[in-house]
Amino acid sequence: MRKQLLKLLLLSFGLLSSGSAWADDTYQRITSTGDLEVGKDYIIVHEDANVAMGVVSDNVGAKISVTITNNTITLSSTCDINVLTLGGTSEAYTLYGNKDNKYIGYGGSSNYMVSNASASNNSYKWTIAFSGNNAVIKNCSDIYRMILAHATNKTFVVASSGYGLDIQLYKKVETPKALSSIAITTAPTKTSYTEDELFDKTGMVVTATYNDASTADITSLCTFTPSLTTPLLPSNTSIEVSYTENAATKTANQAITVAAKPRYTITWMVNGAANKSNDYKEGVSLTPEFPSLTTLYGKTFMGWVTTSTVASNYSGSFVNTASATSIANTTYYAVFAMLVSGNEVLKVDNLTKESIGVTLYTSWSNKQWSSSAKYAGYSAMGTYNYNSIQMNATSPSGIVSTTSGGKLSKVEVEWTSDVSQSTRSIQIYGKNTAYSSSADLYNDTDKGTLLGTIVCGSSTEYTIDGDYAFVGLRPAENSINLDKISITWSNGTPDTYTNYCTTITAVPVTMGTAGYATFACTEALDLSTLPDGLTAYRAVVDGKTVTFKPISQAVPANTGLLLKGANNGNYEITIANSGAEVEGGNAFLVNTAGTTFSADNDYYYFGLKKDTFTFGTFDPATVAIPANKAYLKIAKSAFPAGARELSLIFEEESTGMDASLVNSEKRILNSEIYDLQGRRVVKPVKGLYIVNGKKVMVE
Repeated sequence: MRKQLLKLLLLSFGLLSSGSAWADDTYQRITSTGDLEVGKDYIIVHEDANVAMGVVSDNVGAKISVTITNNTITLSSTCDINVLTLGGTSEAYTLYGNKDNKYIGYGGSSNYMVSNASASNNSYKWTIAFSGNNAVIKNCSDIYRMILAHATNKTFVVASSGYGLDIQLYKKVETPKALSSIAITTAPTKTSYTEDELFDKTGMVVTATYNDASTADITSLCTFTPSLTTPLLPSNTSIEVSYTENAATKTANQAITVAAKPRYTITWMVNGAANKSNDYKEGVSLTPEFPSLTTLYGKTFMGWVTTSTVASNYSGSFVNTASATSIANTTYYAVFAMLVSGNEVLKVDNLTKESIGVTLYTSWSNKQWSSSAKYAGYSAMGTYNYNSIQMNATSPSGIVSTTSGGKLSKVEVEWTSDVSQSTRSIQIYGKNTAYSSSADLYNDTDKGTLLGTIVCGSSTEYTIDGDYAFVGLRPAENSINLDKISITWSNGTPDTYTNYCTTITAVPVTMGTAGYATFACTEALDLSTLPDGLTAYRAVVDGKTVTFKPISQAVPANTGLLLKGANNGNYEITIANSGAEVEGGNAFLVNTAGTTFSADNDYYYFGLKKDTFTFGTFDPATVAIPANKAYLKIAKSAFPAGARELSLIFEEESTGMDASLVNSEKRILNSEIYDLQGRRVVKPVKGLYIVNGKKVMVE
């Protein structure tokens, strides 16, 4: 009707001639109930006579000639075919004629087809089925009556089967509207953000416009760049809104501002050396940034503090690195201490969904991991949303130990990414009698002492203060999902420590059974203040002769040394702020990153041969020299063919003779020794000797 009205208006203004074609509609034959859609347009056709049904008059539906090509009919809006809009439901469809604005029905007499302004009863309601290419449209008031083409004159009637001819049903082909553009017609409520916030589209309305000038609210169908789950950056000045329909994609942009979060300088001090960054964004987790430390110069790493020094008998707390975040300019200091006594052994049981091995909520028992503890529980392996250890909030859900693993030390958990469980918590119970099952946790008599809780989003671990031999874990109020539960048990005597410090001022040295050791340190060392009984030497190589000369100065880090002291003696060497290269040179080498070895040289390391001090060769391709040891490199050309034995000489400070000729060490090792008469001496006593062509005084 609207199309006809518009056509009349155009004709009246001379914009369309009476012979001009109007936009045509296309209909295609349907043969399945799956093609029936309420609200869509259809025409009833008798293909053998090439006619379609018009309006109802004189108790029949008029016949209108049509052209059918490949099961398709094209209609102009001026034709008299009565296009029928399908209404109702599958058990009681209605057929509304758009030519006369009336519903068609059965007149209840003979083969009458009638029409009415309303579908007031079952006479105006139909069921529709298909038999091959034919439509079977039966009246709901009399199922033996159906729409047919009159056998003689081909008009359309409501008759019983056999009276008329089969009909076919054609459906209008809908041409999809083309998307022309989209626009943000209402801005979102929030357009100003702080870095790492998520874009919030609340209040936003995005409107699509089509080629027929129609519009639609498509806000819920749009995609956003950055996405609604991507943290915003200061560089994000707009959000791109995108919508795709029928392969056409249109975009619009919403301006936003994103303020940068503050940046902080975080410094880690390890034994006086600083490692820092000036670009830690506010709120960033520092957990992965803390240096991994264990021991340093004989002392054990204990934890981090934010004070530059600690008392020697420090008993305070350490920084919880698991929850440390960047909230201010901060300096962390590593604390070290000397182990005094103790033989504590820690065992960690890592409970995972796979190792527990139950899929549905099930009671399980007698599970064992690293420690001697055995566990029982009631849990499930979550598979619907999160593949996790699931525990619900009702009895008997939980996990308990039925055999002790020692003294309960710590409980750690790894929460899943399930945001819905944020702020939910797991309760930790302890007692000194065995649990029988997780149901004990819901019995006031058997559940033990509530030690503490671990809250999702706030914490991941709880350290136990007190002596408990058995542990129980259960959800506090709501169900929880965990990737892993780690339970630490302590056995033996707890370790005790002393001499806590943030800066180690001296490095420990332990001598071997011969009273000698090579040594190298990653710190500069002050050799002018060596403790009594300890001497440091550098090495000078002349051919196959190695002379060890005392050093009493500050030397740089990674300086190779030979130390002499008491057999199995323990000493400390003071750390220096800096050191100078050894005057006169030093042939000792230290194995550092990038060290290369040559086949033209032999390499020697310190050792013992029949309890006698010596240097023996080693193959650097198969033997690694420890980082705190030194070695020698001697050219192979310095030796006769097949000989690899070094001549070793010790020198002391001058005592009136040329220092190169004095040996108050009372030992000349692996050398050719002659008296002044030229006789070979095996074991020299006091006096002057010729050693490797040099005069040496043995005192």
